[in-house]
Amino acid sequence: MESDQLQSSINIDIDMDVAIIACNNELTIARTIESIKHLASRIIVVDSGSTDRTIDIATQLGAEAIHHDWEGHVKQKQFALEKCTATWVLSLDSDEAPDEELLSAITSAVKQDNPRVAGYEMNRRIFFLGRWLNHTFQPEYRLRLVRRTSATWTGYDPHDKLIITTPQNGKIERLPAILRHDSWQDVASLLRNQISHGLNAAESYHRLNRRAPFLKLCISPPATLFKQLILRLAFLDGWRGILVALAASIGVTAKYMRLIELIHHNDDDRRKK
Repeated sequence: MESDQLQSSINIDIDMDVAIIACNNELTIARTIESIKHLASRIIVVDSGSTDRTIDIATQLGAEAIHHDWEGHVKQKQFALEKCTATWVLSLDSDEAPDEELLSAITSAVKQDNPRVAGYEMNRRIFFLGRWLNHTFQPEYRLRLVRRTSATWTGYDPHDKLIITTPQNGKIERLPAILRHDSWQDVASLLRNQISHGLNAAESYHRLNRRAPFLKLCISPPATLFKQLILRLAFLDGWRGILVALAASIGVTAKYMRLIELIHHNDDDRRKK
């Protein structure tokens, strides 16, 4: 009964659009849209070329699907943000879904429309192989709810970051509850994701002229494992937490291995000239 009352209390359109980027996310996109479709003025899904049922699922659930060729995480999310028109924008990945408590907090924040606040952070928590990871990568606060005209996407691929561009006109506050993150379906997708992110980060590091990759290759992977297992207490999440911590260190290893390759390939080209 209490859950039904909460659902009915937030079953109302508010001055908020939802921006989502997607590509071949048929396994998670439905949960994401279902979680907020009763709340948003518009749900905009920017798709970069799905070949599965992602677009069909999104449109069937009432979202607006827009094709936009992939330009990287930062530019893709900025494009989605710029397609929104409401005062407030909730930016979600296609594998994220707010729980009911967070939905209630989002509703209250948007309806209150405090002129002193430009954005709200929320804690993203991973749900992996049937269990919550209550320690691994926790806490992971992300700025997700913003005034449309006060925010922009920045960072470097694949580490995008939503920031407030008019800090003098508003502060950032935190909302309670959890933003569910269904990052990986199994260990294979976990490893593919971490390695892919590492390789993409290497390309960005190379463009930014980052150096000292051999030192980083020796230090960063074990430091990442130590941070998750010991400092973040990932071992308390059992074997799931340990596997994710190990995969994170593998992703960092891939990043610096690829960066070494890029630097030496570039140096070899210079010597040939």
